[in-house]
Amino acid sequence: MPKLESTLEGQFSRLAKQYHALFIKVVSPGMAGMPDRMLMKGNGQIIFVELKQPGKKPDVRQEAVHATLRRWGMRVEVVDNIQQAVGLLEE
Repeated sequence: MPKLESTLEGQFSRLAKQYHALFIKVVSPGMAGMPDRMLMKGNGQIIFVELKQPGKKPDVRQEAVHATLRRWGMRVEVVDNIQQAVGLLEE
């Protein structure tokens, strides 16, 4: 059975607390495709995080929103495993 995004989300959320970072749920009515979360680190860095099941990719609508955010200078990362989450927290 594949791991659920919610499992990864819970693991990432717990890890973020250990790293003294905020892992905030993004709720954006009227704008489908926004990344799931914002990772806010103590060094002032903000990263939009799209959570996926292992091996899954963002859909077309999500890719379009991610591309727009990147054009505006925002960082967007797609995370499908806990090792990637640790990497974002440790960088």
